[in-house]
Amino acid sequence: MELTKELQGKIDQWVEDHMDRLVEDTCKLIRIRSVSDKTSDVKPFGQGCRDVLAKYIELGESYGLASRNYENYVVKLYVPETQGKPKQIGLMGHLDVVPEGDNWICPPYEGIVKGDWIIGRGSQDNKGPCLAAMYAVLCLRDLGIDLQYDVCALAGADEETGMADAEYFSKQPGVPDLVIVTDSGFPICYGERGIASGWLRSDRLSENVVDFHGGSATNQVPDLAEATLRLTPSLMEKWKKAQGLEARQEGDTLVVTGRGKAGHIAAAQDAVNAIGVLLKTLLEADLLEDQQDKAIFQEAEKMFNSPCGKIFGLSEDEKIADDVRYGCGIAKLEEGCLQFSFNLRCPVSLDEGQVLDRVVRYGEQVGFSPVETRVLPSNYFPKERPVIQILNNVFNEVTGLGLQPQIFTPGTHARKLPNAVAYGPGIPDQSYYPGKRDVFPEGHGDCHMPDEAQSIPALKEALRIYIRGVIALDGQELSKEGEA
Repeated sequence: MELTKELQGKIDQWVEDHMDRLVEDTCKLIRIRSVSDKTSDVKPFGQGCRDVLAKYIELGESYGLASRNYENYVVKLYVPETQGKPKQIGLMGHLDVVPEGDNWICPPYEGIVKGDWIIGRGSQDNKGPCLAAMYAVLCLRDLGIDLQYDVCALAGADEETGMADAEYFSKQPGVPDLVIVTDSGFPICYGERGIASGWLRSDRLSENVVDFHGGSATNQVPDLAEATLRLTPSLMEKWKKAQGLEARQEGDTLVVTGRGKAGHIAAAQDAVNAIGVLLKTLLEADLLEDQQDKAIFQEAEKMFNSPCGKIFGLSEDEKIADDVRYGCGIAKLEEGCLQFSFNLRCPVSLDEGQVLDRVVRYGEQVGFSPVETRVLPSNYFPKERPVIQILNNVFNEVTGLGLQPQIFTPGTHARKLPNAVAYGPGIPDQSYYPGKRDVFPEGHGDCHMPDEAQSIPALKEALRIYIRGVIALDGQELSKEGEA
């Protein structure tokens, strides 16, 4: 279908007219705390995820869309009158969120609008963009844009904790011929790094370590961690002598705090891991009085504060090792043992299984046993593929930025679906994020951070791109192997 200047103008006006409602709907979803919880009696992902999917259906149906609920794993919204076309394109986001964590300035679940920003957990990752997918479907319907292919909106509820939602959906009838995942960055991702993750567990610590905890999500760098130590006379003396130590006495224990800067584990190099800070603090202040405790914490500190995968002996090639993104999200005391999560994002040229083997082998050499492990293979398409080029061109036409397709470090639903690409909504141009540093202090305002926020100008531009992208793909070959 030809995208005439007249049609472009109609699309732009429709988007302009509906942005206030899109912002309001995003705030409605933010007010539902939808952290996926597979241990809940409410299956599959807990009451919060069930409630947010129900609200998503309610919103879609209030605007005249039909819905299909795939057992509360995924919800599809669609225009009933356009069913039966030869192919279908889906726009998919997710409505589950990571836990809120600490150090928020604004309430995490109130859905506050401050200037050009929607603030609240899930605003950016991924409730605002997920609703933009629904609004793209509404725009096509309202403007009577008659496409050869059908277009639907999809919302999952377990992206942050394993993607069981997309895995389930991929095995059901009704999966679109192509899914555009609205949970990454523009211009377009033609590949996603592989992920090797799991938990390592130490030998048993002495009774001097009463508690240790930090982090609330395995894919989130924590900004707060605490260790509780049995307070002996010698430890009291060391505490008094320590410089710059954040600690407090609670009964016959000393609680030591480590603070960092939160962030997504895929960009751990830009965050500061509070657990690593705490481990280093305990060692430098000589607060561990048992030699085995000290040895365990020394090895853990190396693993937490390693900036890349070189510590695990991943490759003799420094460039490859430096390109492994590595972070630890949670540490806790479990049955007297220090247990922590690890998460590595591997270049598509590396075998994730071999990377995982190296991590496990290194851990065992220094006294840490694997508790559970998981591999998510990389997702990769040739960037010359027509779908990739078409969507990339649409982004550049709308923004004028002239960027090339990229490999994406975080993981998205695209790797779990039979034919999917990740496409926005993040725009690598600061003009779409007005006054960000004036609104949010360092370590606030991004996904997986305190005061997570979605730029309204960026969301508006993403909506325009999604609408035009679907139109550009209409009638094109969508399959992985096919050529236009």
